[in-house]
Amino acid sequence: MSDFVEKTDVGFSQQLKDSATGLNTHGALLGFTVAEIDEAKDDSKLFDYVMDRLSENVAYSKDLTDFKNLARKGDGTVLLPAAIPQPAAFPLPLPTAVAAGIEGRFRKRAAKAKADKNYTVGIGQACRFEATHGTFNPNSGSPTLKVDLTHAGHPHIQFNKGQWQGAEIHKMVISNGGGNPPVPNPQDPSFKKLERVFGHDYIDPTELPANGATELWAYKVIHLYANEQVGEWSLVKFITVGGM
Repeated sequence: MSDFVEKTDVGFSQQLKDSATGLNTHGALLGFTVAEIDEAKDDSKLFDYVMDRLSENVAYSKDLTDFKNLARKGDGTVLLPAAIPQPAAFPLPLPTAVAAGIEGRFRKRAAKAKADKNYTVGIGQACRFEATHGTFNPNSGSPTLKVDLTHAGHPHIQFNKGQWQGAEIHKMVISNGGGNPPVPNPQDPSFKKLERVFGHDYIDPTELPANGATELWAYKVIHLYANEQVGEWSLVKFITVGGM
């Protein structure tokens, strides 16, 4: 019998979030106390927070390595950036501290749920306590997109990779970052291809607006499989960028 716990950290992080949501709905029926349901939420929030910080620091490590290589072996015709790359500050508030052993507690919650007389496979699936047996279909679904400004003012684009090859990122620039963003429409012809990424995140290196100016940048991504676009476009994400 296959294990019901996701093997990858990214998959496990999503499983924890889904489980906390499922227990919030079905936990009382299965005999979970409010404290036990809150424990599941706290476990999920802390693990998700750490995963986001790891992703940010992968990008920081690459930039610092590039800076070091240029500093050591540059041919003298290119100036070093004025500032040494800095790690992103940890956003506040910090998640609630939890004890070590999040996976062990997750397994115990699953065992408790499955032992309850009210447990059904449907509830187990909602709480992510059942193994998934579906065959991977690369043409199904759309990426989950997240964009923030945790990298020296440049947008940090993150998406779920899973079993896909990566994703193609498209971008639209809207002058004047003030006011409300337009209605998000992935089919807007103003979107232009930015990059193909064979990982799960990307730092947009585009030059920022002039000092004091702002622009609204919009992104959408679509998964890649066998070097082809597959599935549906993600939801559009807008972010306001400003000159440094």
